[in-house]
Amino acid sequence: PLLRELLAHNLRRDHPEAHRAAHRGAAVWHAQHHEPMAALAHASAAEDWPLFEQLYVTSAGPHLAGAQWSALHRQLVGLPYGELSASPEAELCRAGLALREGRLLAVPEHLAEARALIGRSAEPVEPATVALLELLEVVAAWAGGDVAAVTDACRAVLAAIDAADPFPALLGYRSIALMNLGQAQFWSGHVAESKQSFLSVLEMGDVGETDLALLGVWGQLAFVDFLQVDLDGAHRGARRTIDFAEARGWGRVMQSRAAHSALSGVQLLRGDHVGSGAALAAALAATVGGTTPMGWTSLLIVEAQLAVSLGRPEAAQRAAAAALEMAGRWRPPP
Repeated sequence: PLLRELLAHNLRRDHPEAHRAAHRGAAVWHAQHHEPMAALAHASAAEDWPLFEQLYVTSAGPHLAGAQWSALHRQLVGLPYGELSASPEAELCRAGLALREGRLLAVPEHLAEARALIGRSAEPVEPATVALLELLEVVAAWAGGDVAAVTDACRAVLAAIDAADPFPALLGYRSIALMNLGQAQFWSGHVAESKQSFLSVLEMGDVGETDLALLGVWGQLAFVDFLQVDLDGAHRGARRTIDFAEARGWGRVMQSRAAHSALSGVQLLRGDHVGSGAALAAALAATVGGTTPMGWTSLLIVEAQLAVSLGRPEAAQRAAAAALEMAGRWRPPP
């Protein structure tokens, strides 16, 4: 390591352009071999910001919802945003950073600027850029409870990548789009269609390191089984999801909430009020990564049902009133 550091220092000092070219070559190699964080690090070392932006959208984008999101956040924080040229990809970098820092109101502003730049450009837009743009639109739509907008954005992602030549992030984008499409179908009342979308994600097999997205898929499938009164299937699916999350320290991420909700509902129908309450508390605590009006509405309904079962009418009334208030922030299915 010491020799390597010395050689790199000499190369950087005596041949700065060769040093940058070496890093550019390494960035491309790592991207092609499904190592997007290393690719971004080398692009940063080369100070080649257009290359960084390209690799971000074609290789690293799915990690906004993946296990390496913290590493991606560090890469985005290190960008010299004042030096970036005006491009849709630069705006998507800003949008991704805002998303990971919880500044959800800033995300739509950057997406609007990205669309404006696309509209003013004479060059065709890359399918990967369209895919990441629409997936970030999905995030903004969920925050506002706009299920129809989520559906439209997911279908736009799928259309863009269906017409694209293969690129490293393609399967990751497809899996995230299908997962969110399934959620939108679920919250629109189309439960059977949502289950098929979730199963399509699982049938894809290895879709890259999008473990958090897969965690959400498993949890949603457990909740679908619960609604279809397959209590054994819902219990197995929920427990599998929760165990998977806890083994990775993800017990409180938002993607685990559906599994906790399904388990709470199953325990409630089986008369296990203590188990139902514990699962409900875990669902309410699963806020890392954000919340949506849909998820909170369903949790408040379960809370009201549990209070009724425990003979606590005042608590049930409060939870039901809160559920109705939360339901007013979006369009719940009948």
